[in-house]
Amino acid sequence: DYEVEWPLSLVISRKALTKYQLLFRHLFYIRYVERQLNSCWMAAKSCKQFSMSPHTQTSVGWLSSALALRQQMLSFVQHLWDYTCIEVVEQNRCQLEAALSKVTTVDEVLTLHTDFLDRCLKDCMLTTPELLKIIHKLLTTCIMFTNYLHKFLRGKDLGELAATISGKQPKKARKKAAKAVTSEHSSPAQSSDMEGMLSSISRNFVKYILALLSELRKVSIDEFERCMSSMVARLDYNNFYSRQEEQMMHQSTASLSSFSLG
Repeated sequence: DYEVEWPLSLVISRKALTKYQLLFRHLFYIRYVERQLNSCWMAAKSCKQFSMSPHTQTSVGWLSSALALRQQMLSFVQHLWDYTCIEVVEQNRCQLEAALSKVTTVDEVLTLHTDFLDRCLKDCMLTTPELLKIIHKLLTTCIMFTNYLHKFLRGKDLGELAATISGKQPKKARKKAAKAVTSEHSSPAQSSDMEGMLSSISRNFVKYILALLSELRKVSIDEFERCMSSMVARLDYNNFYSRQEEQMMHQSTASLSSFSLG
C-alpha cells in the first residue's frame, strides 16, 4: 500500500486511497481485456494465414465469425475505456483543477477532492450495483472468449505451421504442414464445437449489452445523468443493438405464435 506522507495525508486519507484503488483497478482491468482481445487477433491471424494458403483445401469456416465477434467485443471495451478516461476522469480532473485555484482553506480542498472521487466512481458506474454487475459479466465474457479461442487455436503451434506453409520450405514439407493443420483444426467435429461455442458466447454478449443499455437509459432518465446518455450513444451507435433487440423480439413472437397454432 502507498504510504502518504504529511502534509499530503491531510487530503489523501485512507478512504480516499481506497477510492483511487477501486478506480484504477477498474481501468487496469479494462485495459487488460483489451490486450487479451488484441492478442487473440494475432493468434487468429496465423490461423487465417494457413486457411487461405493454396496448399490447404479446407477453410476454417468459423474464423470469420470469431473475428467479427472479437471486433464487436473490442468496440465495447474501447468505448468503455474512452468513456471512463475522457468523459469522466479527465473532465472531472479539469473541473477539480479549476476549482482548486480558487480555494483558500484546507477544508475546501478536502471537500472538492472528496466530491471529485465520488463523482468519478459514480460516473464510472462503480457505485451502482446493477450496472457494475452487468459490466463485470461483459468483461468476463470477453475473457472467456479469448481464453477459449487461444486454447482452440494453440497460437504458438499455428504460428510455426503458418510460417512453414508460407516460408521457403520444400513443396513436400509445405504440403505436409498444411495437411496437419487442416486435419487438426478444420475437422467437422471441431468446427461444429467451435461454431456452437461462438454462438453461445455471442448470444450472452448481446444479452448483456442490451441489459446494460436498458439500465443506462433508466439511470439517465431517473437521475438526469448526461454521462450515461453519452455512453448509450457510444454503445448503440446507429441503433445497432436496438435493431438486434427488435429482431429478437420478432423471432420470439413468431415462435410463440407458431407454438400456439401447433
